[in-house]
Amino acid sequence: MQASIAKTKNLGKINMAWLSKLLENTVNLVSSGPLGYIGNGALKACTRKTSGKFENDSMTNSGSLQKTEEQQAFFFITTFSLLAELSKVDGAISDSEVQVVDQIMVDELRMDERAHNYAGQIFNFARKSNNDFMDYINQFGSMFAGQSEVLLCLIDLLLRVAAADGFYHPEEELLIKHSLGPLGITEKQYNFLKLRYVEKENLEYSILFAYPNDSDEVIIENSTKLKRRYHPDEVIKNGFPPEFEKFSQNRYQDIIDAYAKVKKARGLP
Repeated sequence: MQASIAKTKNLGKINMAWLSKLLENTVNLVSSGPLGYIGNGALKACTRKTSGKFENDSMTNSGSLQKTEEQQAFFFITTFSLLAELSKVDGAISDSEVQVVDQIMVDELRMDERAHNYAGQIFNFARKSNNDFMDYINQFGSMFAGQSEVLLCLIDLLLRVAAADGFYHPEEELLIKHSLGPLGITEKQYNFLKLRYVEKENLEYSILFAYPNDSDEVIIENSTKLKRRYHPDEVIKNGFPPEFEKFSQNRYQDIIDAYAKVKKARGLP
């Protein structure tokens, strides 16, 4: 995975200020728990790789990330830690899974080379750690409690990667389903995401969190709510990390396109 990450250059200009602060050794990633352990361990490895040493082993800096920056950092750390845990299910991450991860990093996170390197270190460090999937999920769920868009985004990313090789391993599904409760995600929400990425049935309806036999009123209501929820301005206002602006834009467009197709098929005004 890290080798694949290292090949990609000049991927965009999204501002990941929190990562610059960490890599330039001006602040500490002050957090306990498994995510703090992985984030700091990967940061040390990343810094040693680029400078030949790590001057902050004692974590003596007095500065720290702002709350929003810390949330951005831990969304990032959680994503790649959980991908590492999923890769343990069958002992390796497949080429198709790597391609999906790279696509997410390029098209949605628009990460630069330093961010790619840090992501690779997180992945490798987490894969070797003794933490498990639920350690990360529980801490992430506490950090983002009540921010449903962020929580759904995480499950969306995990499902996309898990299903990328055309086989949704039962143990992968077990891990992801166990995470629903701590993240406050309903079985119904999960099933719609699964329809989209795993079963690939009724795609337009699954995007609208609806079934083909739902009434026109349900379709219209769901579409309106989802467009409001995933409107890029609304997402940023509600605390979604700015680096994931592209994700919300893609989902917003998916909702518009899906509703247009369903509307035409049903002859809605």
